[in-house]
Amino acid sequence: MGVEPGSPAEKAGLKGGDVITNVNGKSIKTGNDLVNPIAQAPIGTKVKLGYVRDRQSKETTAVVEDRTRVFPNSAARQIDAQNENGAAEYGLRVENLTPERASRVGMDGQKGVLVVDVDPASFGDDLGFARGDVIAEVNRQPVNSVADYKAVMSKLKPGANVVFKVLRRQDNDRVLTVFLPGVVPAENAQ
Repeated sequence: MGVEPGSPAEKAGLKGGDVITNVNGKSIKTGNDLVNPIAQAPIGTKVKLGYVRDRQSKETTAVVEDRTRVFPNSAARQIDAQNENGAAEYGLRVENLTPERASRVGMDGQKGVLVVDVDPASFGDDLGFARGDVIAEVNRQPVNSVADYKAVMSKLKPGANVVFKVLRRQDNDRVLTVFLPGVVPAENAQ
């Protein structure tokens, strides 16, 4: 994941390619280990981030800021999408996976929706989604189009378990099936 321009991470001196290893001295093993302590910290407080750059361990401090002010366009897009479509986007932008697009991204013969963007610090980012992923199923329901995706997502309730079946292309041109589980957050409720 890159460092967004103007973000608290950039202001703290982090750069793309840095690997954050701990938050306030606690090791990071999952995306939630990184996101939760920061998301739960009051706006304006400082968090210590340990990271590795060029094989050297370093430390910096970042100030927790209001996400809607740091990423106003992202927040506005998510609110617009919720109001316009009636389906929460969960920080994911998806498009139909046409046969032409599937061929172009190395997913020939696959069905689903293509993830074209993942908002930083969103539910989709927390789960580990990446651009280029193909969502094939949500809670064992096939997703063959954006309309299918929105229909399934609109039925999710806050606090409910959700599992995404994702097809992910690897560097060696293999397509892996990855399952990304999570709990639907309350802020994405309709």
